[in-house]
Amino acid sequence: MRRDTDHAHIRSVLAALGGLAPARDLVAAGVDADRLRMAVEDRAILRFRKGWYAVFELAPDVVRASRVGGVLTCVSAARHHGLWVPDDDRLHVAVARHASRLRSPHDHHERLRLDGPDVVVHWVAERTASYELVASIEAAVGCIVKCLGRDVGFAVLESARRKGRAGARDVKSIAPRLPRAARAVLESAGNLSDTGSESLLALLLTRAGIPFRQQVYIHGVGFVDFVIGDRLIVEADSKAHHSDPTRDRRRDAAASEQGYRTLRFMYSQIVYDSPAVLRAIRAAIARRDHCAA
Repeated sequence: MRRDTDHAHIRSVLAALGGLAPARDLVAAGVDADRLRMAVEDRAILRFRKGWYAVFELAPDVVRASRVGGVLTCVSAARHHGLWVPDDDRLHVAVARHASRLRSPHDHHERLRLDGPDVVVHWVAERTASYELVASIEAAVGCIVKCLGRDVGFAVLESARRKGRAGARDVKSIAPRLPRAARAVLESAGNLSDTGSESLLALLLTRAGIPFRQQVYIHGVGFVDFVIGDRLIVEADSKAHHSDPTRDRRRDAAASEQGYRTLRFMYSQIVYDSPAVLRAIRAAIARRDHCAA
């Protein structure tokens, strides 16, 4: 019983420090070194790096980034915040420039291979908080722009705006820290796109000078991603959000009954074959598919 009480106390101290802390701070808070060792042996807490401890409830990626010696950032942080992110399974970690002895995210006994395929290290200035675990949305978007490009940063930022996690003021705070070429793109981020596919297609249409309306409600169909002119619907499909082909075909059929023509593109087409996407849309416009009969 005493052992359980000790473990509960250690866990409460760790929780008060944000979920993880070095041994020196735990000892300073009154945690006995022997009881700390017993808590690890009983798996009441996790020793994820030499001299560092955490509660098990922390998200695995947070623990992995902390084991490396930094904080979760870039697309890894955006995913943690519940935002749309592109396909990227690598662990992105922000590490202070002077840091050394970085460790494997899987085993704190192993040194990190900086040329390995699983971890991307982003060298940054000192942390602003003692126990910062995950970069803010603003910092993550800034990192994404520099790491994966302004278009991906735009899509993630639109996801944050759509989910109410970022407003116009946040957009203004991110832009000045970015290269000039990226500022205008991010400053145009809105809150209408449901998916990254939709954000990237909106960006593609804007750059091509093709006017559109977004998230348009059509009676008997529902909301559609884009409408060009009077009658051309353009849908940006995403595996995560458009997983029911039968439902999509029924919507297309209902739209057709009302005189609409629908073009539907997958994420892979929008990202990797955008010229073909634009050709298809321009061909439809040339046929006047966008005009009312």
